[in-house]
This record gives sequence, C-alpha cells and structure tokens, in this order.
Amino acid sequence: MRKVTSKEAAKSFGRFQDMALVEPVAIQKYGRDSVVMISAREYERLRKRDRMALAVEDLSESDIQAISETDMDPRHAGLDELLD
Repeated sequence: MRKVTSKEAAKSFGRFQDMALVEPVAIQKYGRDSVVMISAREYERLRKRDRMALAVEDLSESDIQAISETDMDPRHAGLDELLD
C-alpha cells in the first residue's frame, strides 16, 4: 500500500487517484493513516463481502423462533465438541 501525506494527495490528486486503481493509497494526516483511497471496483467487491451482525435484542420473536427450529448440517456435528 502506498502512503502519502494529505498535502501530497491534495497537490497531486489525479496521480494518486490513478494509482488507487491499481493499489490502495493511504492518505496520512499528522503522520497517521487517515483514509484509504481504493478503486470503485475494489470498494464494491469489499462491500459485497460485508455482513451485518445483529444483537439478539434486535431480533423479532418470529426470527428467534425460526432460528431455534433450525438444524445444523450434519457435516458440522463435530463443532458441538468445541462448545463443551
């Protein structure tokens, strides 16, 4: 990952924008990474992999009921041993 100061990024934005199409560009402020510039294609790829986690309190009664009635795939039965 290429790292540049915010001053460099402002001065040569187009250059670093082109660079971000090939590799992430970290823009630093006060010597620390502040933001990372990536291509739109890479952003969409990462966004598709993003998953949202909910707290149990956020689930409806019907969601909780549906979860409690599900069965784990038998191929993963060995995972039960990890819970003991």
